[in-house]
Amino acid sequence: MIVALLAAWLLPIFISAARFVAGKLYPLLAQRIQMELPLAAVVAVIIVTQVLGIILAVWVQQNLDHFVSIPATLVFALYAMIPGISVYLAMRAVLQGAQEAAFFALLGVFNLASGYLRWAGDLNDDAKLEER
Repeated sequence: MIVALLAAWLLPIFISAARFVAGKLYPLLAQRIQMELPLAAVVAVIIVTQVLGIILAVWVQQNLDHFVSIPATLVFALYAMIPGISVYLAMRAVLQGAQEAAFFALLGVFNLASGYLRWAGDLNDDAKLEER
């Protein structure tokens, strides 16, 4: 059920991507490109990017103490704001659906319902934690 709703929610994105691939990328990929690129150059680029990635990871691990730390209150506030932002965007989609395409209204209702289910799940999880 959830997978079907997720697929329905993502359907416009998939259709848009398919139209883009069919309209823009497929004709471009169907052309024959005459480019001589030595295999050694491709291997060298891959090796250089791997080495740079490892150097960057080691540098980040060594300088982790120097990065800015974020207070836990800010992290909690941002995490608490996410459901409100989700409800705002869902209602905006419903109102947009009243003026434009009806699909936006359906998308907004779906987002409101998924926000409610997330909230109900959080309440259920909180109740289970308090029983322990």
